[in-house]
Amino acid sequence: GAAGIDIDIPPFINPTGKVPPPPGTEYDHVVDLFLTPAILTLIRHETNRRAHIEMSAAGGPPALLTNWCDVSVAEMYAFLAIIIAMGLHSVPNDIDYWSSNIYLGVRAIAALLSRDRFKQIKHCLMVANPTPEQCAADRIAKVQPFLLQVNAISQSRYQPHQDLSLDESQCQCGHRYARCSYRGETKKPMADYIKIISVHCAHCGYCYSFHVDTRQERTIDMVLAVCA
Repeated sequence: GAAGIDIDIPPFINPTGKVPPPPGTEYDHVVDLFLTPAILTLIRHETNRRAHIEMSAAGGPPALLTNWCDVSVAEMYAFLAIIIAMGLHSVPNDIDYWSSNIYLGVRAIAALLSRDRFKQIKHCLMVANPTPEQCAADRIAKVQPFLLQVNAISQSRYQPHQDLSLDESQCQCGHRYARCSYRGETKKPMADYIKIISVHCAHCGYCYSFHVDTRQERTIDMVLAVCA
């Protein structure tokens, strides 16, 4: 038979696990290591910029923004905290979190921001200011700078083990280029979603890197990009 080929694979000796934050980094909670001042500054700046554009529109500002004031750092923290909490505790409608009904209202959320202020920030929320040319070339240009920063932070906070897991997941999304999934039995549409290719540490599940499908790339190219 054909002679075998010996392959010498060097042992995996890279350090693994959590990567300590840079010296001088101040944080009170692990969330602060991911929601960095740079991320918060980016979101605040673009959200306030969007609000001022709408307020200076020819027809006047929408009623929702009549008493608008620029978002502060504390308000941005509160807004993001509410978004995370909403993912953990579901109610029929967003406004129900501020309901006086004891079975619907969530006091912890109502104490962070008023309902109207939450709606204002959500309406104006932006994370980038791409040019028309950038939007034409990149379908997710309006969120790409944010995604790149999150990816970089994720990779800087943890060094995965030798064993990695490649995952393809779906996240519900109302983007114009989102996909639509269907129930197997009835063929009724379930929800619009985007596809995400990600690499995780097989030991603990930590998401080390991810790539959002823009429906302009082949799956193999996305896999190679996320594994690079």
